[in-house]
Amino acid sequence: LEDIPEPTLSEEILNTRPGKTFLFGRYEQEDEKEGEEPIEWVVLAKEDDRMLVISKYGLHAQPYNLSGEKIFWNSSSIRNWLQDEFYEYAFSEDEKTHILLTENDADHDTDAKSYQGYDSSDYVFLLSVTEFNEHIKNNASVSPEDRYCEPVPNISDKVEKVNNPRYCWWWLRTTVMNGENAYSINCDKTINDGSRSVSRRRNLSICYDWWYRREIL
Repeated sequence: LEDIPEPTLSEEILNTRPGKTFLFGRYEQEDEKEGEEPIEWVVLAKEDDRMLVISKYGLHAQPYNLSGEKIFWNSSSIRNWLQDEFYEYAFSEDEKTHILLTENDADHDTDAKSYQGYDSSDYVFLLSVTEFNEHIKNNASVSPEDRYCEPVPNISDKVEKVNNPRYCWWWLRTTVMNGENAYSINCDKTINDGSRSVSRRRNLSICYDWWYRREIL
């Protein structure tokens, strides 16, 4: 019989079903002395040769915007941090070839009913309200538990928790009130309707999203 070639890493990852997880990239999660650990990602959606993923755990915590002023996603410090520091730190050059540059249409966020600034091109991003509803809240393949955000031990004492010692609030990219506030997901898995100010130094967790693509031949 002819030998069947072993599947490549790209094929193994693309065979991961929605709701299941795989490891990709590395980031500090437990103890700085121990070094970085592999990042676990949950598959939210699959489309042909690509799939949308979200980090299973909250890996980092920071305010939506550090400048203390109204802001939209396209100009926020949290977006800049994701594109620069996290993207460069967490992924090798080979891994970056599998991360699609996503065109995020500000006007696509129909559930927000509020002006969202300008479109953006992002390697790594936060879900919008519309994407959260489509890919998590109304997605039968994704466990209700995936609405929760459990912070990694490294940031557990740095994130905002309300009436829940295990889970924390996490940011969405959607803003309201002309960039004054931003949406988030509460500890009870519900959408907070934009009462979290982008200009206050509130550390909410970040659950990272990006589109994985098949390796380029």
